[in-house]
Amino acid sequence: MTIVEVYLTNVRTAVAGQICAKYLVPSTLSGIGILVTGIQARMQVVFLSSLLRCRNVFVWGRTPKNVRAYIMDMESRGFDASPMPSPGAVAENCSLII
Repeated sequence: MTIVEVYLTNVRTAVAGQICAKYLVPSTLSGIGILVTGIQARMQVVFLSSLLRCRNVFVWGRTPKNVRAYIMDMESRGFDASPMPSPGAVAENCSLII
């Protein structure tokens, strides 16, 4: 698989999430929950930003270093990102989980 194919697969996955959110997510969203810190965690949130006003992101990841990197990346993109101690804590703070 080439780099272009990998990128296009990531874009298609993020767009699919955006389409689902358009029809299923309530318009008054309190927060976006993220349960990973990789490329899809970033792309899903970025693609949602054109659709949703919510800029509160609650993230949990297995590695504190990756969580910090994710938070810095999301904050540089205009989101208010907060680390969470567990997946359950993410669920308590948001109405959309990715």
